[in-house]
Amino acid sequence: MLADEAQSDRWELSAIESLVLLNGPMTSEVTAVSTAILELVVRRALMLMATERRVLFIFKRFEDRVSPGPTFHNEYPEPLKEVLRRYRGRTPAMSRGRDSSVRVQDLAASLFGSERSRGLFHRVLRREVVPVSGGFVESVMMPHLSKLGLFRWSANSQPGGFRFESWEITPLGVEKLDRLGAILAEGRESFSIRVYQDPDRAAQLVGQAGAAILLIPGIAPSIRVLHSRISGQSTPVPPPSGRWVKAAPSRMVTAPVNAFSVAALAGVFGPGELDGFDSAFHAISETAARAWSALIDSGGFWGG
Repeated sequence: MLADEAQSDRWELSAIESLVLLNGPMTSEVTAVSTAILELVVRRALMLMATERRVLFIFKRFEDRVSPGPTFHNEYPEPLKEVLRRYRGRTPAMSRGRDSSVRVQDLAASLFGSERSRGLFHRVLRREVVPVSGGFVESVMMPHLSKLGLFRWSANSQPGGFRFESWEITPLGVEKLDRLGAILAEGRESFSIRVYQDPDRAAQLVGQAGAAILLIPGIAPSIRVLHSRISGQSTPVPPPSGRWVKAAPSRMVTAPVNAFSVAALAGVFGPGELDGFDSAFHAISETAARAWSALIDSGGFWGG
């Protein structure tokens, strides 16, 4: 019964859509890009791995890379599709027998502000009233949320004849934001306690949160405990579809039907066997931050 109720009241937006709904145009570029990549890893569209390489033929270094997962060709919300388009742009030769993995740092850099001229030209031709500066949040996320009716681009007259233009949330956006806030508040305040005291309610919350569960920090260990309690297993037996030192293609597995179920979220996504998507997010965001810093230092970023 609880599972049925959770499914009927399930939060429908993706994690990246939810993040930007929460923070609007002020959403951090690094956090937004990291969340989008993490979501694709959790959805098994991308597989996160740490590959070893030699520096000066002596020193070993590991770099985080992503490669196509079992759901790479599935349908996704437009922002996630844009990430996959950028991925394909980094791997023109995704042919059999060839390495089609991409460094997370390179993928993140491609989303931070490069490749925007085509979008700007398209908007000018169509005379769309949207801002034309900014990175992934401004050029991809805000127009997308506008199409969903959650934000609108507004021009207001100010004293002295000045016009102030900005994104503003719509009534529908406020309604969605209130519901999202309630889900996240319960998750942050009581989820870890409910895992032990009321596991049925904890499982229901996971079902209701959908992809937004990824926005609750530090929740992965509690989800693994919850999985073991409701499944009767002493330790989770997750699909091996997370981050590991590069291995044979045979390690790819069939993706779960619901990537945000308790069982699926208990999967391995970190550098160790018991690390969850928290570790994956840390690895991705750390790498994305380096890409952002490099872009800023080189003067390659333009816009607000």
